[in-house]
Amino acid sequence: MVLHSDLVNVGYIINLLQMAVNSDNEDKRQQDEAQVHDLIGSDVSLHEKQGLIEKFIAENMPKMLNGENECSASIC
Repeated sequence: MVLHSDLVNVGYIINLLQMAVNSDNEDKRQQDEAQVHDLIGSDVSLHEKQGLIEKFIAENMPKMLNGENECSASIC
């Protein structure tokens, strides 16, 4: 069951990942990615989904870095 808060968190995570992808600064990109990983690790509501989210990031971040947006990369 997907809760409203899960949708907000996933949307926020996707936005952070998109900011990372759009960043011209490698340090800023890594900082944004680290923020996503910190959020996933610290948000109790995401603990059960942590593996799934990490898999999504691992599979889709390279696609996003190669010019695909998050929708064409996977879920929209």
